[in-house]
Amino acid sequence: MLDVETVSCPVCDTELHVKVNRFGKKPVYIVSEDCSNCKTPAEKIEKFLNGTGKRGYTKTEKSYIKLSPRG
Repeated sequence: MLDVETVSCPVCDTELHVKVNRFGKKPVYIVSEDCSNCKTPAEKIEKFLNGTGKRGYTKTEKSYIKLSPRG
């Protein structure tokens, strides 16, 4: 069951009309058109809205060091 909703573009906050599938635990957004304001492709917007476009955790040198709980 696909519902049509208006969401904001994750890049420029322009309103976009997308289809949403709310069958599972998380809603799945289906974007069919590019953003007319910032010219972002529909595939990239869809990745951002579905949470697959997030940047991963970058480990730094400090994150590898085990800190003693005593300080």
